[in-house]
Amino acid sequence: MTSRVVEDSCFMLIKHLCSYYLLFITGCFIICQLEVRAEESTIEDYLERGKRYMDMELYDQAINEFHQILQINLNHSETYYCMGDVYRHTNMTDKAMDAYQHVLTLHAPKQIHGLAYLRLGILYNEQGKFSDAEKYGKIAVEILPEMPKAYTNLGDIYLQRRNFVLAISCYQKAIGLAPSAVEPYTGLGRIYLKQNQLDLAIKYCKDAIQRDSFTSGNYYNLAQAYRRSRKLEEAKSQIELFSRVKAYEDQVYRYREALQLSPNNQHLYLKLAELYEGAGDTNAAIHAYQASITLNPEFQTGHQRLGTIYMKQDKLDLAKSHLLKAIQIDPTSSNLYKDLGEVSIIQRDFDNAIMAYQKLVEFHPNSTQEWLRLGVIYINAEQFDNAFDAFQRAVDLDENSARAHNHLARLCAGLGIKLNYAIELAEQATILDPTAQHFDTLAYTYYKSKFYPKAEDAIRKALKIDPDNQNYKDQLVEIQRAIDAAR
Repeated sequence: MTSRVVEDSCFMLIKHLCSYYLLFITGCFIICQLEVRAEESTIEDYLERGKRYMDMELYDQAINEFHQILQINLNHSETYYCMGDVYRHTNMTDKAMDAYQHVLTLHAPKQIHGLAYLRLGILYNEQGKFSDAEKYGKIAVEILPEMPKAYTNLGDIYLQRRNFVLAISCYQKAIGLAPSAVEPYTGLGRIYLKQNQLDLAIKYCKDAIQRDSFTSGNYYNLAQAYRRSRKLEEAKSQIELFSRVKAYEDQVYRYREALQLSPNNQHLYLKLAELYEGAGDTNAAIHAYQASITLNPEFQTGHQRLGTIYMKQDKLDLAKSHLLKAIQIDPTSSNLYKDLGEVSIIQRDFDNAIMAYQKLVEFHPNSTQEWLRLGVIYINAEQFDNAFDAFQRAVDLDENSARAHNHLARLCAGLGIKLNYAIELAEQATILDPTAQHFDTLAYTYYKSKFYPKAEDAIRKALKIDPDNQNYKDQLVEIQRAIDAAR
């Protein structure tokens, strides 16, 4: 009996130990999984920042991010690929090729291997090693059959090898995949110029310029095609454009050279951005301004310029965020408040719009236009007392402003207050500027004061000026009903 009890106790002990062991193993597995996920998340953060720095051409910062990844995972294939891109853009060709070749030795997604082959093909082509370039270019196309750039690169290689038939085929495939891409049209223009097929050369050079007006070579090739076609005036015009664009390219190149020597100079990026913006190359300007504020987040001018560009592009959230940051850095610039106010009005963000225009009237207390704008914002925000004060200030500042008189009259009539004063203001507005809109307001003030015949006379004057205005017609009908009811 005692032996049986001991056996049972041992069995139960072993059972509990096994359970605890399983729990321990499971816990360790979960912890390992969490650690792996944390590492993956950290790597993604570094990778995203590195790519963002690359987009802004902040290559030193990009490399620093990528080195952080390699401290976590020495075999992270996409990191080596991105480092190859950095080296390529900074003219460190040997290091770029080593990085791309290393990608091919690692376990990697198909896309990353394909891109490495693509980049190696480009570099070999630039070095004049056309046989190697073709080999890698073909592999890239096999791995990335839906990527236009792969076909364009292979077309460039065939063009260098004077295999025009295959080059044309590659460029056409690239266009089929991405009709807005520039490079395949450039390649086709070059081929048809070499073959003296001038009409086609002209067509494809024009297509390339239509998609990218900042590459001088396309203007030069188009000029050559016109010259050979005996269209000398057109050729002369294109050579002039070539000269202007080439001068712009040379200026950009000089700034880029300076940035290679001083990559953390925010003012150089500002000058480069201004050059881009002056030429109308807006996307390039945005990247350069972004680089300037990445180097110095408190660089007020960079935020201000980005705010202005994004306003023009109707990217209002981005515009407002940069304008608010610029104001935070330097709250003394009235232009910033003007832009912020207009963006906020469009977004119906009346809190920021009011704040902006309140600051503007502090800067320009004698500006009738700013007080009128502030009054309109107050009306939209249903702050009618403040609107009255703003319009009254405008009237006091400029007794000859018909708009100020009209705005204040309309507000008083709409609120049903100070109706005699409203009539006085509206009458003065029509004297100062007898427009249909002002007669309409005068009619409205008479109507609200129950002076219906005067209201009818005023709205008829508005209709005489603007006979097709349906609102005026409707108001006339309403006034006539009131006259009939009064009788």
